Amino acid sequence: MDPMALGQFTLSNDKKTMIPHFELCLFTVDCDLVRQANSCGIDAIIVDWEWRGKEERQKNFDTQINHHTLDDLKAVAKIATIPIICRINAISADTKQEIEAALSHGAAELLIPMVRTKREVEQALDWTQDRAKVGILIETNAAVNCAMEMSSLPLSRMYLGMNDLCVENRSPHIFTPLVNGQLDALRPKIARPFGFGGLTLPHLGHPIPCQLLVDAMVRLDCHFSFLRRAFLKDTAGKNMGSAVSQIRHAIHCSREKSFQQLLASHRELQQCVERRAIVQP
Repeated sequence: MDPMALGQFTLSNDKKTMIPHFELCLFTVDCDLVRQANSCGIDAIIVDWEWRGKEERQKNFDTQINHHTLDDLKAVAKIATIPIICRINAISADTKQEIEAALSHGAAELLIPMVRTKREVEQALDWTQDRAKVGILIETNAAVNCAMEMSSLPLSRMYLGMNDLCVENRSPHIFTPLVNGQLDALRPKIARPFGFGGLTLPHLGHPIPCQLLVDAMVRLDCHFSFLRRAFLKDTAGKNMGSAVSQIRHAIHCSREKSFQQLLASHRELQQCVERRAIVQP
C-alpha cells in the first residue's frame, strides 16, 4: 500500500483538543479485579458469554475462549460501578433470550460477534429496543464487505476481530489486516466508535510490542480497545491503576506524534509482523 495513503486519520495540532476520550474495556469476572477497575480509570467491564462454536472454529489457533455465565454477570453487577458490556453468542435462535437475560441482570451494552449481514444487526437492535447500547464485532469477510451499511445503524461501537478474520482468511498473522492495507481501506467506511486489538503495558506486548499497537490505534483514530489476557498476565500482582495510567500516557504521547513519526512506527509494525508471520494450520 502507498505509504502516503496511510495516516489519513491523524489529527492536526489544531484538532487535538477535540480528540475524544479513549475507552479501555476490561475482560474479567474476577470480583477483586472489578473492584480495582471501578476506581482506576477502566471505562467498562466485559462479561464474555461467547463460546458456542468457537472452540471448533478456532481449533489449533492460540486464542482466548471464555465461558462466563449468567451467574458471573450477576456477581459483577453487584459490585461494578462502571458500565458492564456483555458479549453474547453469534446471532441464532437463542439470541433474543440471551439479550433478555443480559439486560435483566445488569448489562448496559451488548456486543454481537460474528455478524455477517446488516439485517442480523437490525434484528439485534429490534430485540434490544433501546434498552441498552449495541456494538458489533467485524470478524468475517461478509461483515467487512458491508461495514459501511452496518455503520449507518445506531451502534455504540464497531470492533475489528482479527482472530476470527485470520482464521477465515488463513492469514499468516492475526495482525495482517493492519499492515496489508485492509484496515486502512476499511476505516473510512466506519462512522461509529471504532477499535481493534488488545493493549497491555506499553513497554511489553508479544508478539507485537504494545507501543506499536498504540501508535496504530492513534493513527487510525480508534476510540477504544480491550484489556484481555496479555494485560491480566502482565499486571498480575501489580497496581492496576498504575498500569492504566501507563497505557493512557502512551496514548497521549502517540497523539502528540507527527505524521512522519506515526508512519515510521507503521513501517516498524510491518517489519515486525513480517518477521513473525507463520502459515496457520
